[in-house]
Amino acid sequence: MEAIRASDKYNERVEVVLGRSRRAEAFVALGAVATALFLAAMPLPLELRAGGLCWIAACAARVLRRLRPGLRLALDARGDIEVDAAVGAIAAGCFVAPWLTIVRWRPEGGWMDRSLLVAPDMLGADDFRRLRVLLLWS
Repeated sequence: MEAIRASDKYNERVEVVLGRSRRAEAFVALGAVATALFLAAMPLPLELRAGGLCWIAACAARVLRRLRPGLRLALDARGDIEVDAAVGAIAAGCFVAPWLTIVRWRPEGGWMDRSLLVAPDMLGADDFRRLRVLLLWS
């Protein structure tokens, strides 16, 4: 009986609300600063450097806005996913590690995949483990 229960342990649906992640925010900020320093060291005209720095800041702000807390994520063992109100399916290319999970998914009727970054500090340890296991096996 225990073997059957253990095999069915992850054949379920994971529903979580993602919280704020200081790790993800720090990673984005570190990447933006490193890119800006690299751009500043390049021998380019001042106008191109200024434009590049504005572009880096705009991209970092967009990514930080997409890391907002309160995003609802639901995933089942068949690979069906729901992010807030958008329904879709898991796409190839998900990254699963104990320190980071990147969920690639395609909305119904969509032609382009979307990515969702999930850091361990965005949800509880048990929910993060269940999410990783479902992504590995779906």
